Amino acid sequence: MVLSSSETLELALDANFSVLEFGGFKNALELSKQTKSCVTFSWTSLKGRDAGPKGDNILGHFDLSIHGKVCACTDGIMDSWQFVGEVKIDDRYDFDPHSFLGLFKDTPGGRTAAGEQKTWLGLLLLYGNPYEIVSTPATISQSWTQPVVQ
Repeated sequence: MVLSSSETLELALDANFSVLEFGGFKNALELSKQTKSCVTFSWTSLKGRDAGPKGDNILGHFDLSIHGKVCACTDGIMDSWQFVGEVKIDDRYDFDPHSFLGLFKDTPGGRTAAGEQKTWLGLLLLYGNPYEIVSTPATISQSWTQPVVQ
C-alpha cells in the first residue's frame, strides 16, 4: 500500500513529533551555526509512534524518516533555526500483538488493554497476509518557535 503525500503529512502531523527528537539533529544544528551555512540532515527510524485520524492510532510502531536542510543563525543575542525537508512513513500492517490479550498493564507503544484485545481479535478473525505500507514523501518544516513539525 502506498500513502499519498497528503496522507503522509496527516499521519506525520498526528504523530506530533519534533525534529529535535532525531538523533544527530542537534549536532547538525551546531555545525550550521559554526559554518554559518545550511546543513543537510537525514535520519530514519524514529520508532514507537502511533497515529491516525481522530486518535484512532490506525498505524503503530511505524518508522519516520526525515531528510532536509537545517539553517541556524546567531546574532549574539538570540539563536534561531529552521528545518525544511521531507518526511516518509514506513510500516508493516500485521496486527502485531504486544502482550497476551492486553492482560499485562504496560504494553509497548502505549496500546491500552482494550486496544491490545482489538489487535488480537484482528489477528485471529481477519483473513489475509501482512503487508508493507510505504509513503510518498511530504514536505514538513519546523523552526525554533514551533514545538513540533508543521
